[in-house]
Amino acid sequence: TSLTGVFAEGIPCDFCHKIWDVKLNPQTGLTYQNMPGVLSFEFRRPEEGHQFFAGPLDDVAPGEDTYSPLQTQSQICAPCHFGIFWDVVVYDSYGEWLLSPYSDHSSTGRVNARSVFAAL
Repeated sequence: TSLTGVFAEGIPCDFCHKIWDVKLNPQTGLTYQNMPGVLSFEFRRPEEGHQFFAGPLDDVAPGEDTYSPLQTQSQICAPCHFGIFWDVVVYDSYGEWLLSPYSDHSSTGRVNARSVFAAL
């Protein structure tokens, strides 16, 4: 492969910290058919010579960082962890989590899907 640096190791942190919105089907809570990954994201791009980072901290210092409530929600995981093409579910880890007791807000055993990456 011709990839080098962080790009050779998978998705870099910068990818998720540019996500501003996720387009999900309100009836299912999942991505729309044939719209996995980047097709379901709205990204914010910085102006030339500047940087932009969306993050989960609501007390972030002013500058190139900004608070985004989406960064604290499990929905941010859906586009990369659920995919359906032509009525065939190809990958479903987010859908399985969504149907499990771990996604239930009233459960003491609730696990935010996003917390898997929080320690990274």
